[in-house]
Amino acid sequence: MANKPTPEELKNGLSEMQFYVTQHHGTEPPFTGRLLHNKKNGVYHCLVCDAPLFNSPD
Repeated sequence: MANKPTPEELKNGLSEMQFYVTQHHGTEPPFTGRLLHNKKNGVYHCLVCDAPLFNSPD
């Protein structure tokens, strides 16, 4: 596993909302996410560590 990024590195690499959601157990406002209407198949990964989160089949 790669070294864990520091909070400063994360703040520089993520948007304010991404940092809040991933580091402070936050949530985005309902029905505002950019993937809300996404229908593409594939594997979705964590923004911070790139771990696979879930698979979306056809």
